[in-house]
Amino acid sequence: MSDVRGVPKRDFSIVFWVHLALILTIWASPVLFPWSAIAIGIPLYYLQIGVLGECVLTRAEFGTFKPTYGFYGHYSKYIGLGRYARQIDWATGWILPGALGILGFVLQYLAGFGPVIRIGFLHRLEQYILP
Repeated sequence: MSDVRGVPKRDFSIVFWVHLALILTIWASPVLFPWSAIAIGIPLYYLQIGVLGECVLTRAEFGTFKPTYGFYGHYSKYIGLGRYARQIDWATGWILPGALGILGFVLQYLAGFGPVIRIGFLHRLEQYILP
């Protein structure tokens, strides 16, 4: 079932908006969260992909329909980048998490910018690891 633009209704369900909000939070994570939280989140993300074969929210969003690509690749077609979907998925799945982790570390530890959201036990752990 499609709406008037020919876009399947499942493409912009409530799960899409939750997924998008989480993705935007992840993109902002180098300034929002301590670098140590990002460093913990990256392996958890890869563990999820390794165990389930895909993102939990992608599975919830598409259900039994299996898009050829993940979230980024699937929606890239709506902004005219569909021909690059495979490369977009690869870069956002394998390069982006590490790049965000490195950016968070550089901004917070090397440049001295503190995260917006501090997590007490992680702050103490950071001071223990990197005094």
